Amino acid sequence: MKIHTLKTWPEVFGDLEQGLKTFDVRRNDRNFKVGDTLVLQEFDPSDETYTGEMLSFEITYILQGVFGLPKDLCVMSIRPLNDVNRPDACTCQLEEAYQCCPLFKDGKCVTE
Repeated sequence: MKIHTLKTWPEVFGDLEQGLKTFDVRRNDRNFKVGDTLVLQEFDPSDETYTGEMLSFEITYILQGVFGLPKDLCVMSIRPLNDVNRPDACTCQLEEAYQCCPLFKDGKCVTE
């Protein structure tokens, strides 16, 4: 399983944060797989800067190459990961949680 860190525009980011958007459409140039993690970082295209906000999701389903979708695009069903989308809920700071936090990899939190 891989962690994919991607830019997400503010309008879409807000809908993800509120739980209204439970899918993501992307060019599949990263070989996305069910079980991979998406770390979506809010990016403001007007000034080309990251806002510092991010959300993490697990890919639960991928639709590609059917129903008229261009072959290079995929629609991914996603679900929030273990409440890590709440700023106070990232378990990377808790020593005993290192093995279960989806954002902890290779001895450090990938959000830092």
